[in-house]
Amino acid sequence: MIIPNQMKNKMGCDLLALSICLALIASGVAVDATLGNDTLNPDTMSSHSIIHVPDDFAKIQGAVDNAIAGDTIIVRGGTYNENVKVNKRLTIRSDKGPAHTTVVAEKANAHVFDVTVDYVSIKGFTVKNAIGKNEAGRYIYAGMHIHADHCNITDNRAVGNAYGFFLSDSTKNTIRNNTASDNYGDSIYLNYSNSNTISYNDVVKSNYRNGIRLWHSHDNTVYNNDVALNNQYGIRLDYAHDNLLVQNKARSNNRDGYSLDYSNNNILINNIANMNNEIGISLIHSNENTLINNTASANNEVGISLEASCNSTLKNNRMDGNYYNFGVTGDNVYHFTQSIDASNLVDGKSVYYWVGQRNRVIPNDAGFVCIVNSLNITARDLTLTKNSVGVLLVYSMLSRIENVSTSNNYDGIALSASCNNILINNSNTNNKRGISLGASNFNLLAMNTNLNNPDGVVLTSSNNNFLTMNNISNCENRGILVRNSLNNIICLNNFVNNFDNVCTLSSATTWNSISEITYVYNKTTYTNYMGNYWAVYIKEIERDTDGNGIGDHPYHISIDNRDIYPLMKPFEDYSYVT
Repeated sequence: MIIPNQMKNKMGCDLLALSICLALIASGVAVDATLGNDTLNPDTMSSHSIIHVPDDFAKIQGAVDNAIAGDTIIVRGGTYNENVKVNKRLTIRSDKGPAHTTVVAEKANAHVFDVTVDYVSIKGFTVKNAIGKNEAGRYIYAGMHIHADHCNITDNRAVGNAYGFFLSDSTKNTIRNNTASDNYGDSIYLNYSNSNTISYNDVVKSNYRNGIRLWHSHDNTVYNNDVALNNQYGIRLDYAHDNLLVQNKARSNNRDGYSLDYSNNNILINNIANMNNEIGISLIHSNENTLINNTASANNEVGISLEASCNSTLKNNRMDGNYYNFGVTGDNVYHFTQSIDASNLVDGKSVYYWVGQRNRVIPNDAGFVCIVNSLNITARDLTLTKNSVGVLLVYSMLSRIENVSTSNNYDGIALSASCNNILINNSNTNNKRGISLGASNFNLLAMNTNLNNPDGVVLTSSNNNFLTMNNISNCENRGILVRNSLNNIICLNNFVNNFDNVCTLSSATTWNSISEITYVYNKTTYTNYMGNYWAVYIKEIERDTDGNGIGDHPYHISIDNRDIYPLMKPFEDYSYVT
């Protein structure tokens, strides 16, 4: 009789569903009472034969061939060299567990276990050596291949196969408490497979591709798996929608912990993404996803990254100790339209992500600031570090960024399609770029310090901006990069000790004041146009024969750009009357 084992499986499924429901309820997410898969078939709830291998048949395949639907095959400890095709509703289990029962693929270009009928249970085996190629030269074979529904695959080990556990066009299966390591492809791979439960699996130790991958697979539950040390991604979703990822650990994978690519309406709750070589949790071209109570720490690129992804909801996520904790990038306003509240923390400080706001001031506990489609927002007296950007304005206008200190971000301050804003008296140090403007016009950048950034200021497709009284120094690439931009006025700035003070590409820039300025220099009043201070110009022993503080010769920036009125001293040495 196999009723006790079935009841045990039923209890396990119920406990799994209960655990997930509790996690969802704690996170404030609506729960479907049908969560979880019941893999029992009523037809099996009757007396059937028990077959022993090798007692009754020398090989597992022989036992399968001679069994009838509903039978149980118990395999004694040992090593079996065969490829097993399971085409009947059977329970196949070892009596001593995977440590003592191994099935090695006799033919490397075939699955070790190939299940093609519903309601099969396989438990307690190590499966290995399905590493051959098909006729097209592709690795497609698996330790266990499931092309069926309502199957239970539990307590197995898949080692050294092309794929560990491979579900194709399969629904409502349970893959539970298995171990997969050293497989050439994905350890657990769902291909066009829906409504399966993947839980309590250890997917570790140098699987050469991904730990768990869902490809065009929907409505699956991926719960409490440990996914570590894989050569690519920990858990990867491609074109996979409406999946639930709960309480998984993705750590020390060579690329991202969790990667969602063109995958929508997924929910990630209480997951951990630690010490991955690239991104902890990455969304790319993925919309309407929800991230709640996740932790991303010590990842080598970004903790949580949203790229060209719309309408994400983020609550109570923690990002700590990553190279960059948080990042949002995109090409249009929709890519920046998110629901992200201040319960999200970067190194213990709140994320302020405001969409469609006006006449507000960012609180002073901010760790990340993004303002989208908003009017008259002020960010003042903040210290912002270790994100893709310190302050980001997207499709926003008439806003003010003042006395903000940024460091160790990619961009200290960035404007995207934002006009008529003021950036004043900010300090940007040790970012990749101090201030970056993209498709942003009529902005004022004044009295900002850009120090030790590879690029001090970058203007891309940005016109009619006014840059004045800024200090731009120690930039290992360029002090200012101007590309595809017109009619910007850049005057009364200091350029000191930059590898290349200016790089201009397809741009027309004015490098001096557009009207004469009355100023005091060396206790004498003068009226003249005024350019910028170029430390390298002074090193060239340029002269100021009339003593008015303006060099006698232009400073040549490039073939088409020159500062006609270069300053002999930093702009701070001049007092301005009008």
